[in-house]
Amino acid sequence: MTYICSACQYKYKGTIIEVHGIGGPCVIKPNGDIYQRLIKKQAGILLEFCDLPDEEVNKLRTGGGCEAME
Repeated sequence: MTYICSACQYKYKGTIIEVHGIGGPCVIKPNGDIYQRLIKKQAGILLEFCDLPDEEVNKLRTGGGCEAME
């Protein structure tokens, strides 16, 4: 079986966060680009997101991950 994998995306407090397999989470612009610098509010939201329990994080997932292809 073949799988297609992409970074998982989550929406937390109106902010889109992408978690890669390497490098840690990052905040994403609405057009899909990664913010190179975060404002204080985004940094705070990202830190809160990282402290959430896994069960809560799974509820916030909006896309990405691995999907099987037939």
